[in-house]
Amino acid sequence: MNTKIESKTEVTFFRSLRGTLILLLLSVSLMPLIFMGILAYMLAENTLTTEITNKLVAVRDIKANQIERYFDERLGDVKILAQNPTTIAAMLAFEETVEKDIESQGISEVSMMQVYRPSYLGKPELVDAEDETAYSAVHAEYQAMFKTYMETYGYYDIFLIEPHSGAIVFTVYKEDDFGTNLLDGPYAQTNIGQAFRSVQEANHQEFTILEDFAYYEPSGEPASFVAAPIFDQSELIGVLVFQLPLDQIDAIMQERNGLGETGETILISSDDFLLRSNSHFFDENSILEQEVDTEATRASAAGEMGVKNIIDYRGEATIIAHKPLNIPDVRWSLNAKIDTAEISASTQQTLLMTLGIMGIGTIIVVGVALFFSNSLAKPLLQVTKIARKLSGGDVDQTVSVNSRSEIGVLATTFQEMIAYQKQMAQAANRLAEGDLTVEIIPKSERDMLGNAFQQMIINLREITAENESQLWQSIGQAELSDTMRGQLDELTLASNLIQFLCRYLDVQAGAVYLQKDGFLELIDSYAYVYRKELANNFYIGQGVVGQAAQEESMIVLRRVPHNYVKFIADSQEVVPTNVVACPFLYEERLIGVIELGSENDFMPRQIEFLERSMENIAIVFNMAQARTSVPDRKVSQN
Repeated sequence: MNTKIESKTEVTFFRSLRGTLILLLLSVSLMPLIFMGILAYMLAENTLTTEITNKLVAVRDIKANQIERYFDERLGDVKILAQNPTTIAAMLAFEETVEKDIESQGISEVSMMQVYRPSYLGKPELVDAEDETAYSAVHAEYQAMFKTYMETYGYYDIFLIEPHSGAIVFTVYKEDDFGTNLLDGPYAQTNIGQAFRSVQEANHQEFTILEDFAYYEPSGEPASFVAAPIFDQSELIGVLVFQLPLDQIDAIMQERNGLGETGETILISSDDFLLRSNSHFFDENSILEQEVDTEATRASAAGEMGVKNIIDYRGEATIIAHKPLNIPDVRWSLNAKIDTAEISASTQQTLLMTLGIMGIGTIIVVGVALFFSNSLAKPLLQVTKIARKLSGGDVDQTVSVNSRSEIGVLATTFQEMIAYQKQMAQAANRLAEGDLTVEIIPKSERDMLGNAFQQMIINLREITAENESQLWQSIGQAELSDTMRGQLDELTLASNLIQFLCRYLDVQAGAVYLQKDGFLELIDSYAYVYRKELANNFYIGQGVVGQAAQEESMIVLRRVPHNYVKFIADSQEVVPTNVVACPFLYEERLIGVIELGSENDFMPRQIEFLERSMENIAIVFNMAQARTSVPDRKVSQN
C-alpha cells in the first residue's frame, strides 16, 4: 500500500516578506514619531502649566494687595471725614435744627424725621425743599458738599446718624432708609444698623468698622458699609457711614489681563463661602448668591495660601491660586483661577498634528512595502537588521547598500531618515531642557513633521514672550497705582510719577506739564537741564508738548534736533534722540502732558504701557485737583 503524503507550508502575512517589510518600516518610522510627539506634548503642557501657574500667583498677589489697600483707604476716608471740622459742624447743625423743629412742632424726633421724609425721599438732586423748616436751610448748606465728596471718591451713599436716638438725619442719596431709626426702626437689624451700634458701643475717636456684605433692601442689592464716630471734642455727637459701591470692587476683581477666556479673580467669605465680588460668568449679580465651597476656599479659611488643581464651583477642572486676605473686621479670601481645559487646548493641537503625521506615515510605509517587497528581499535583510536596532532607540546607524535600483534609493532615503531622526531627537532634547533657541529648518513645504516642530517652537516662544510682556505690564500698572496712591498734592504726585516712569520705562529724562488757564505749565521734571529757547511753559499747540495737547493724542519723535533738550547722565549732558509726548485727559478735559526723552527708540511695550496709563493718571490728577478745590468751597460756605 502506497501512502502519498502531501505537505503544504503556508506563509502567513506576518511571516511573509511583505508583512515583515510593512511591520519593520512602521516600527522604524512611527516609534521616533511617537516618542517625539509624546515628548513635545508633555513639554508644551508642562511649560504652559508652569507659566500659567506663575502668572496666577502673581495676579493673586497683585489683586490681594489692591483689594486690601482699597478697604484700608475706605476706612481711612471715613475716619478722616468724620474728624473734618466741616463734618462736625454739619452734624451739630443737623442736630440743633431737628431739635428746633421738634420744639416748634411739639412732636418726637422720630415723628419729626417722618415730616422731613416726603420732601426729600428719592430726590438726591434736591438741595432745598423750601418748606420753611430749619432742617431745609441746613440741608441746603451741606448737601452739595457731601454730594461732591461722594461723587469724587465714588461712594454709593453717605449717612449722618444721631448717636443717641439712632435717627438717620441725613443721606446724600435719600433712599428709603432716610429718616428711619437704627435702634428699633425697619432697618435696625441690617448691617448698617450693626455698624451704627458698633460705633456707638466703641465710643472712641479712632474707631472704624467695616461691615460685611448683606442684602440691603433700600438699595435693592447687596451692600457693605464703613463707619466712624463724629466727636465734638470729647462728646460723641454723631456717626458717619459710607455705603461702598459694588462697581469699584468689581473694577479691581474683574480686570482680567492675561487670564484668557476662563480665568477670573473672585472674593469669597470664609464664614459662609459665598461670593463677595461678582463673577464675570454670570450676567446677574452673584454676590451672596453663588457658593464657592471648595478645597481652596476651605484652605484659605484655615489661613493657608497656595495653588491647587481642583473642580471649581462651576464643575470645571481648574488651577486656583488662593490666599486669605488681611482686611479688618471680615474673613475673606481671594482666588485667581483658570480652567485647565484652556491650558491644554494648544497642546492638544500639537498632539492631533502628531497623530495625523503618524497616520500619513503609516499609509506611505505600507504602500512602499507592498510595491517593492518582491525585489527587496536580499538588500532588505541588511536594512532589517538596522531597523531592529533603530526600534531599540539606537539611531547611530549607517546604511550601506550598493545598488542603483529602487533599493539603493530606499537605502539612501533610510539613511537620510536616520539623520533626520537624530536631528529631531537632538532638538527635542534641547527643548526638554528649556532651550527655545533651537532652530528646525523643514526640508520642504511638505515636511509636515519639520513644519509642525518649527511651528511648535515659534508658538512656545510667542507664548513665553507674551507672558513676560503681560506680566511686565501688570506689574508696572500695579506699581504705578502704588506710586499715585494716597492723598497727594499735584507737585508730589507729579514728582513721584515722573521718577517712576523714567525708572520703569528705562528712559533718561522726563517732565510733567499741567494745563493752567490755557497754558501748559512745567510742574516737575527728571534730569532735564536745557530746552530750546528756555521754554518751560507752552501754549496749546506750541511745540511738541503743545501739539500733543492740541491733538489729544500721543506724539513720538525720532532723531530730534541736537539742541532740542539735554539731560544729565553719568554727570554729563546728553542729548536724547527720541521724545514722546503723552496728553492725559479726564472726561475729554485736558489735564496735562507727560514728556519723556530717551537715547534709545521707544519699544512697542513702552508705548502700550503709556497708553494704558494715561487714563489712570488723569483720574488721579483730577482727584488731586478736586481735593485742592474742596477747601475753597468749604470756606465760602462757612
